[in-house]
Amino acid sequence: MRLAYGFAGVLLALGFVLYPILAVSFSFGAPAGFNGAPASNGICTACHSSFELNSGTGSVSIDAPELFVPGETLTFTVTVVNTTPPLPDGVGSRQGFQVSAQLPDGTHVGTLLADDVVTKYADGDTRYVTHTTAGNQVATWTVMWTAPEEAPDEVTFYVAGNAGNGGDGSNGDYIYTDAVTVTRMTVANEGEAAPLAARIDAVYPNPFVETATVVYTLERAMPVTVTLYDGLGRAIRVIEEGTGGAGPHTARVERGGLAAGVYFVEVRTPEARLTRPLTLGQ
Repeated sequence: MRLAYGFAGVLLALGFVLYPILAVSFSFGAPAGFNGAPASNGICTACHSSFELNSGTGSVSIDAPELFVPGETLTFTVTVVNTTPPLPDGVGSRQGFQVSAQLPDGTHVGTLLADDVVTKYADGDTRYVTHTTAGNQVATWTVMWTAPEEAPDEVTFYVAGNAGNGGDGSNGDYIYTDAVTVTRMTVANEGEAAPLAARIDAVYPNPFVETATVVYTLERAMPVTVTLYDGLGRAIRVIEEGTGGAGPHTARVERGGLAAGVYFVEVRTPEARLTRPLTLGQ
């Protein structure tokens, strides 16, 4: 469920500064807590005062599954559409973001995962994921979130995005916000709780060098696709696709010319989208 969200208490860095000397440091990532959630740490227009919040022609958005499984990890992407004209003497348009997983009362839920390449924890605070220096030169970031075993019915991802003009200061940048709510998945059977329709049991070895094995279980026969994504959330290889029977299954991930780095394995069925991180070593 997508929410129209426009909290004024948002501040996202790529040029978020009170003094010009800080502009470069905040291009490394937004300070923790400035992500558009109800309990944000500041007012974006205090620094990015050129325009009102969400007043430009660009946007920030979250693409996430509608459902999550307690204890499972899901992958979502954040995208900034940057239509801000770059400054003639700047470095070209740059963009950044910060996201958190929270309840409306400000309680943080689950565990966010950053890849340390284009995303990182804001100020080392694991409750917030933001862009890195390399990450402000891309416009889409992949973030993983592991739901707690005892999960609420709904969790909201709150995000703020900076569509920057590439200058050293905060003038001329547009700030946008978005929020998406995901719902805990339950499967009912004659009024009683039933096993989840699918789960990932293991991914091993992790890290791997040549071959990794994905073990997953289907509670009943259903279509299933196993896909490998890179660290930017781009699908690079379909490992398996078809209809799987009830019971355990294995899928093999081959190195096959892939570069070392962080990848994500996704097992998708009509009722679930499950992911696990997978690291390929040298």
